Amino acid sequence: MLLTRDSETSVEFWGRRFDFDLAFDRVLAVYEIIETEDLDETELVDVALRILVKNSVDTLPLSLKKVLLNHIFIKHINGEEKRSSGKSSMSYTKDAAYIYASFMQAYGMDLTKERGRLSWSKFKALVEGLPAGTKLREVIEIRSRKIPKRTKHNSEEIRNLIALKKHYALKTKVNNNYQEGATALFNILKAQAESR
Repeated sequence: MLLTRDSETSVEFWGRRFDFDLAFDRVLAVYEIIETEDLDETELVDVALRILVKNSVDTLPLSLKKVLLNHIFIKHINGEEKRSSGKSSMSYTKDAAYIYASFMQAYGMDLTKERGRLSWSKFKALVEGLPAGTKLREVIEIRSRKIPKRTKHNSEEIRNLIALKKHYALKTKVNNNYQEGATALFNILKAQAESR
């Protein structure tokens, strides 16, 4: 996110201009589809582009659609973030209720009224800037807290922490193809980035 200029909302691509709509709710919709829909690679790319790109991409061959989607993810959604190989402490989709509550708590912002208005880059900045004491920060802290070594004085603390971790754990699969779909999309984007 740059404060000196607005984020790009289009790209010139193989002689055509493609306009994006990267409102936070649209980006989250793509993440939800990756996690919940039973789509093959072609369908996943097509659906994601239909959500994120305002004009039609139907005439582009699949290879160019992948390059366009890669550009959108690398330059506008994930930025320079590195994909973590470790266990994640937060999910934009699975933690939606905690994100909503935290935005109300910290910013007085009703995210349902910001659909179509709040950009992804601003949304991400606000999530990353949530202060301690908000519900999302509390949940992330519980998920990432290490269980202490057992002593004769902390068995109840350990029992409580294990119960909290179980309660707030991120479920790893929504359907049988979640991991395959998420991995496929990441591999598509990674391969396209490496081929540059």
